[in-house]
Amino acid sequence: MVDIPNVKAAEPIPSQVMSEITDLMSNGDLFRYNSEGSAAHRLEIEFSKIMGVRYSLAVSSCSAALFLALKSLNLPSKARVLMPAFTFAAVPSSVIHADFIPILCECRDDYRIDLIDFKEKIKTADAVLISHMRGHTSDMDIILSECKQADIPLIEDAAHSLGTTWNGKKIGTIGDIGCFSFQSYKMLNSGEGGIFITDNPELFAKAVIMSGAYEHNWIKHQGDQVHFKKWQNKLPLYNLRINNLSAVLINAQLPELNRRIEKGRRNHDFTAEHLNTSPWISVPEKLTPEERAPDSIQFNLINLDTDEIDLFELFQTIWDGKWKIILITFIAAVMGVVFGAVKPNSFEVSTTIHSGKQSVFLPYTSLNDLLKSEGLLYEEETNPNGYIFDGDAVFKIFIAEFNDYEEMVDAVGTSEFVQKSIKDLDDGDKQRALIELAKSFKIKAPSKNEEN
Repeated sequence: MVDIPNVKAAEPIPSQVMSEITDLMSNGDLFRYNSEGSAAHRLEIEFSKIMGVRYSLAVSSCSAALFLALKSLNLPSKARVLMPAFTFAAVPSSVIHADFIPILCECRDDYRIDLIDFKEKIKTADAVLISHMRGHTSDMDIILSECKQADIPLIEDAAHSLGTTWNGKKIGTIGDIGCFSFQSYKMLNSGEGGIFITDNPELFAKAVIMSGAYEHNWIKHQGDQVHFKKWQNKLPLYNLRINNLSAVLINAQLPELNRRIEKGRRNHDFTAEHLNTSPWISVPEKLTPEERAPDSIQFNLINLDTDEIDLFELFQTIWDGKWKIILITFIAAVMGVVFGAVKPNSFEVSTTIHSGKQSVFLPYTSLNDLLKSEGLLYEEETNPNGYIFDGDAVFKIFIAEFNDYEEMVDAVGTSEFVQKSIKDLDDGDKQRALIELAKSFKIKAPSKNEEN
């Protein structure tokens, strides 16, 4: 049977960090400014070296880094900040939190910025915030050129792109400020956390002070004290500091970064290659100057009509007993392709719900094992196809979730017994009902020579 991995599981924190964690727990030295050379300070020094920048400021989240980036730019109240429409809620929320207005720029089917729309909307923008959403890099040469021509600052939200390069230059170092995330699903994981990087000493000094470096604690940071003194007591404190425990966790993972980047890129490209063999799935290609360090994979549905796309969305959004059989089938299809299941043959699975129909070829062995393990499939020597659904198990799943048979019939697209409730069905009716269900969930085995 194919083992389906937990795709949300993070890599373990390196075990060698435990002694330092124990020391922190023992002495309670969690506040970054309690001592010289704190774990937070060491993180900033090392991250600056890795990224090839002058300054880094570790904070409580990437959202905090974005907020500080925006506040450090001396933008007017209600400034218009242009960003990609393909983004995450935290990004425009950071703009609103800073008392600015997010302006969304259209994106193309490959998830990159529509440069025609970008060039039009930048005319009325006060700043640009490029979110490299899910690791997809837009044309940074054109974006940077347009920002320089408009004489407005460029912030990079690189939360999903640590390790990505554009023409050999690290993402996050192309704009005036780069912001990264240490949330659990990112390349470096401290549960929560983020970091702000820049080569501009004045922007850095302002961000440090606003992050919560009160009472001259800025002297424990990188940077020219001239700029800190200039802004001392002139800026609000937002208290967005990182703590030493989070910093210790990140420091322990920094030596693992290059390996994780290479592993993630290899896994992404392997998965994309196999998904692209499907006539219904398309994983967009990267742009030529881009060397990705992706943290996830996205794809487009192609060659499907509206009803079929609606059905696919149903797979994604509804996870309960009603649709368990469908979702197991779909997962078997994807996992079998992605993780290289044995394929001596393949199943064609057709499902019909609300007039939507999808037909996909699945690896024979993986689908067989998955359905059998769920008690939904058993062998029958007299069946020419070799396998059939365990009707009792399927029926129990459906009747457990529907209030009456009419609701069940409507959901699965059958037409018999519309007026009868479940309690009124005799054994014969149930048998006929299972035949109707089988029409909606059909399996057949093509020839052994048929490709997956």
